[in-house]
Amino acid sequence: MAAISRLSSPTALMRFIMALYTRSMQNRNLIRRPHILLWFVVRLWVMRRVATFISNAFFHPLSRLPGNNVIASSYLPVIASILFGRAQDLLPFFHKRYGKVVRVGTDLVSVADKDMIREILDTIDLPRTEVIHRAFDYEGQQNLFSSRDKNFHKSRRRYISPVFSLKHLRSLEPTLLEHTQRLLQKIDEMISDPNVVKRGPVLQNGLIDVGYLSVCFSVDSIGELAFGKTFDMVKDGTHEVPELVAKTLKGCVLNHFAPWLKYVLPPADFSFFDFIYEKIAERNGVNTDGKPDVLHHLLNAKRKELEKGNGQTGNEYDDMVTGKLTDKAIATECAVFLATGSDTTASIMGYTLLFLAKYPTTLARLQEELDFVHATNEEGSLPSYTQVRSLPYLNACINEALRLHPIVPTGIPRQVKEDMTIGGYFFAKGTVLLANYPQLHWSDEYFPQAHKFIPERWLPDESPFPPVMDKVFFPFSAGGSNCVGKDFAMMSLRLGLAALALNFNMERASPAFDNDILEAAPGPDEGTCVIRMERRKRTHYITRTDSGTSMTSI
Repeated sequence: MAAISRLSSPTALMRFIMALYTRSMQNRNLIRRPHILLWFVVRLWVMRRVATFISNAFFHPLSRLPGNNVIASSYLPVIASILFGRAQDLLPFFHKRYGKVVRVGTDLVSVADKDMIREILDTIDLPRTEVIHRAFDYEGQQNLFSSRDKNFHKSRRRYISPVFSLKHLRSLEPTLLEHTQRLLQKIDEMISDPNVVKRGPVLQNGLIDVGYLSVCFSVDSIGELAFGKTFDMVKDGTHEVPELVAKTLKGCVLNHFAPWLKYVLPPADFSFFDFIYEKIAERNGVNTDGKPDVLHHLLNAKRKELEKGNGQTGNEYDDMVTGKLTDKAIATECAVFLATGSDTTASIMGYTLLFLAKYPTTLARLQEELDFVHATNEEGSLPSYTQVRSLPYLNACINEALRLHPIVPTGIPRQVKEDMTIGGYFFAKGTVLLANYPQLHWSDEYFPQAHKFIPERWLPDESPFPPVMDKVFFPFSAGGSNCVGKDFAMMSLRLGLAALALNFNMERASPAFDNDILEAAPGPDEGTCVIRMERRKRTHYITRTDSGTSMTSI
């Protein structure tokens, strides 16, 4: 067995091949008969694969970790589960069978221990992975999402962080409320006349695809933050930019994981960068201080680099590896920003609406909370961010949706750069650790009845369960690489969900799963999140007396 495992060493394998080659040259039949030569090559390939399998399964540094080493000898099971959308089943199965630390691939380990996850993401703050995150580069150009170098990440984050300052976010509130009002108007139109739908099938009266509308709302909001303008997706039902972004990211991923496909499939569509380059050309030399969006801050940082003599040199490769803000670098940041930002908000908004429609008592309680804060507002207006930011039950509903359906359901990959021990386990250099925080979210140990949508668990004074433990909830990751846009995402969610719950009654329009973790993901595909909606009438008013404030039903 040991002799076979040594064939996985390139040097040993080369010596073995040369020995076979010498023997084969002594047998002229190999030269005269091509099929024998082909058989010889096939045998070598099979022996190589068998040797690699045996080495990975039984002699790899990670082979002593819990798990099925036969399955973990390659990445195929994990890759297949992701491609077929079953990763949420495979990884929980492994953890249920083998424990909180499980080897699931050749050098891939899934970690579902709360203290180890905190150490991986925060205390040690391990860097991102080459094998996975490089897929989101564009022609080798790193970005804030794909960066593996911590200094690069800090530099880019510093450029973009002002966009997410509290002061700037509050300045966006009128714009977000305007987008929210358009969303409500669109739903009113769809309820009264289903034929106004410009994309996808026409639904029955009152049936609304809030999954796709959530995508439209989030893309419009992100458009304002990134470029200072809306894409009008709620109004028009579609826009070329989100589709171009999706094609661009798909092309980047395929070029990384399966570069040979470019010889089989049509060329990848990277025309989104033409759109960005047009925007950059429009902004160059134009003062946009009045509307400091992401593009403004990146172009401003590029200008300062040039003024200091520290900017791009004209050598594309040198500029790329040194992290200079070239037009390509700015375009890459914008593409990833649009894709990740809109997907985050849309997914959680869609799931929360789905659960509110599924649980009438939850919706009724949220509406009561919103009625109270909105009762003194003008008719037809929307609650302000000051009014909804700290509402306990609204935040509990959002947290519960984030718990059941994490933004990254397979966990967050990080790479070990040198041999180290974490939580008593040894991990060799190059090991990819999957900080599998969703397993914490779905664990009855930390969240009793974890498969159920129960917002009350987040209300300490009335929770039917023990208080939520510290360090088991990771809605936006942790550490230096946590989500830079989390405050904007929460602002959009609070304003959007508050307005929808305040103004509409909702009912489930299709059979529901008993297990809320299994609910279909809302997204850009039509029909993933259809519920029945109808307008509510304002039914409460506020009475103020010396003894306090009360709300009365009309």
